Amino acid sequence: MDLSGDEKSFSGGDTSDEEEEEAYASASDDDDTAQPSRGKAVAARLPKTSAYRVDAARSLEWLVARVDEAAAATAALAELAALPQPDALLCEMHPYQLEGMRWAIGLHRCGLSGILADEMGLGKTVQAISVLASLRASADAAGTPLGPFLVVAPLSTLSGWTEQLQRFCPSLRVLCYSGNASQRASVRQSLLNSPGGASVLLASYEPILADGGELKKVRWAYAVVDEAHRLKNRQSVLYRCLLDELDLGGVPRLLLTGTPVQNEPAELFNLLHFVMPQVYDDAAGWSKWIDESDAAAVRALSQPFLLRRLKADHLRLPPKAEVVVRVPLSPMQREWYYAVLQRNRAALGEANARSLVSVLASLRKCCNHPYLFAGAEPEPFEEGEHLVRNSAKLELLDKLLCKLRARGDRVLLFCQSTQMLDVLQDYMHLRRFSYERLDGSARAEERWASVASFQSSGGGDGPFVFLLSTRAGGLGLNLTAANTVIFYDNDWNPQVDAQATDRVHRLGQTSRVLVVRLICEGTVEEVIFRRAQEKLSIARDLVATTPATAGRTSSSDAPPPSLTSEAIRFGLADLLRADAPPSAGWTDEQLAAILEGEAPHAAAGEAAAPVAGGASMYVYGGVDYSARKAADDEAYASLVRRGAAASGEADEAGGRKRRRQLSPDALAAEQQAAAEEAARAKARRKLERWERAGYASLNAPLPADDEAAAGGGGEAAAALRFVVGDAMGGAAGGARLVLVWTDASGRWPSRGFFAAVGGVSAAPQAAYEAAHAHADLAMGDAHVVDCTAARAGLWVCLMPVLRREKKAAHGAPPALCAAALDVALRRVARAAEERGASVHSPRLAAAAGASWYTAERLLAKRLAKVETTVYYFPRRRNAR
Repeated sequence: MDLSGDEKSFSGGDTSDEEEEEAYASASDDDDTAQPSRGKAVAARLPKTSAYRVDAARSLEWLVARVDEAAAATAALAELAALPQPDALLCEMHPYQLEGMRWAIGLHRCGLSGILADEMGLGKTVQAISVLASLRASADAAGTPLGPFLVVAPLSTLSGWTEQLQRFCPSLRVLCYSGNASQRASVRQSLLNSPGGASVLLASYEPILADGGELKKVRWAYAVVDEAHRLKNRQSVLYRCLLDELDLGGVPRLLLTGTPVQNEPAELFNLLHFVMPQVYDDAAGWSKWIDESDAAAVRALSQPFLLRRLKADHLRLPPKAEVVVRVPLSPMQREWYYAVLQRNRAALGEANARSLVSVLASLRKCCNHPYLFAGAEPEPFEEGEHLVRNSAKLELLDKLLCKLRARGDRVLLFCQSTQMLDVLQDYMHLRRFSYERLDGSARAEERWASVASFQSSGGGDGPFVFLLSTRAGGLGLNLTAANTVIFYDNDWNPQVDAQATDRVHRLGQTSRVLVVRLICEGTVEEVIFRRAQEKLSIARDLVATTPATAGRTSSSDAPPPSLTSEAIRFGLADLLRADAPPSAGWTDEQLAAILEGEAPHAAAGEAAAPVAGGASMYVYGGVDYSARKAADDEAYASLVRRGAAASGEADEAGGRKRRRQLSPDALAAEQQAAAEEAARAKARRKLERWERAGYASLNAPLPADDEAAAGGGGEAAAALRFVVGDAMGGAAGGARLVLVWTDASGRWPSRGFFAAVGGVSAAPQAAYEAAHAHADLAMGDAHVVDCTAARAGLWVCLMPVLRREKKAAHGAPPALCAAALDVALRRVARAAEERGASVHSPRLAAAAGASWYTAERLLAKRLAKVETTVYYFPRRRNAR
């Protein structure tokens, strides 16, 4: 049976939007900052982490001696050289996978832990499963009880773990640690009651964070942490929970990660500290030693606790060609690029003013597509060639995809921004290309369906393009049905892009793989690409199996503040001098070169040169381009001066900007006018969307005269009638308007009065769900549905006036919003008068937040001029 290396095939992406994370409020895949309230709550519960010791006796020689002792201990286990794969493993392992299993078993027998850092696509999951199977086989042979195994992984990869455990080692009992608190408690109790069952507990990060103290009671035999680069920060909540609260420091453990170093050398030290804290306990000393040592000596510091192999050394995969294509900006992109640099609010519009807080991010949006800015695309929004013409990268992508489709290739198209994915999705509709899409909003079952659809279809029957966000689609997927990878933009962290590329270039791939990176020439995207190349050199120095050639520097996910201004100015002199490129500037020869893996416009000496030392954006490839920096600075200053003069904000004497002074009243009036205009524009856009979708709102309008709708107190008391019966089954005769009290969730209940309404006509439920789908369901609405086709003279009015509190106990009734009921009844009064109808309403059960007396008072007040009947539903009495 062939192994698809590390093939968590049916899941993917980041875990920020999965089902369990709605219950656990998880953080993002790289840190614990996505949900700060959750992270703070867990951090407050965790025990205080002990700091790294600073012991003068712990010298470099001491560390090397401890490493040599561990290497000698594992090397002494000569019997491991002939250790076969476990009989329970129903697959044939590759030789390098057997070597990885023996390495991990050797560490375990010596009481040590390690990091399996094989390059992505070599089958780390299968190797970990073989270790668990081997440990169980050894325990069974010795007749000793064996505790359960713990596997901690991102939620998006758990389905892949489950599938591979069932496929390769079905004899291991798999327990999924998920669900609510009582369900998780039941699983824990099962582990405590049968400690010798050799079970595998699969858990995502969030249940572990929630129940770390309880899981500590289980005596784990072995622990595996998948995608362990999540532990690169020792201060993260997950790191502290696993090592301190769950107390995995006393449990043999194996970390799995294809990217042990992503940004800086300290990340590797944190992983080593996690597996061997008694050896790697001096962070300051580590940083000093790696600065003073060569690459070979640095790699020796992590032996034998880290095993790193590369695909090129162990697999015979089809060749992979990578090409970086530099694309000149389109005329519209140039206009917006200049406007952002000038901070020209008049050109950008007030809707985009907030984006000027991060100029770097706004410039990236310009490079992707100007339509990412509100107001850039002319209204009404219609499909057309303008979508392609106004973005240089999309124009080139259009030509490449047409060529690729003609020769039968299939494409993965990665992008950082989900907003840009929306634009690319519109482009796919324009060209009638079949496609699948996966981003952070997709749930587990949607990921499964998208991947299965792309993988199971061959030839021209399946989707031609798979649109993926890089963070969501670059983790744990097997997409070997594609043979072309296109990066519409690049990540600051090159390991993220490398993970995305390995979705295609892995075991199971039979075709040559082409990787195309699109970069806007002379823009901040050049900076991003060069910073990424610098980070790759760090990883090569520390964990590569071959000597590194580039220097090491510390880095972060974005350029440091000292380099931000250089990043913004980079290439601006050439950008201002260059003429606008023609809309069809790509020849067939250039396109053919790209498809063969050759860059047609790469500048000599600059194609993929890393930054040397990271001190300046203008020092790369061993060459100092500081003369270009002066030209870019002057071009930026000139551009800002022109923008200030054009907007009338430059002071004639000193060139300083002046703010227009407004009185508080004038400022408030201006803000109110702007808010009203924004509301009118939003309403216009909504109506246009409804018109295109063929949707018409059934919401009754408010009466023009509130006093006429209110009525008098004496008439109100006489207007209400109370009877026993069913509001939907009232006596026929004349027009009847039946009130349905509901919430704005869009979910139609199947019981109670809703079932009675649905039994008469399906129109109310259809109208309710359609209103929610088109964002036309708000508190205080009154949607009047014509049901005369089902019963003569019957109208049903849907009133969203109930609100379910998130903190309320399960099963608690919804809360009645008196303010929303007041507005809704004003609409009902007008609708009933226009139709000459009487109003019929069921009596609402006691609700939190407002008593029935409040509802009765509002019914009497607002429906004073309308005959209104309130129905008590008859309850069946128990037979005596």
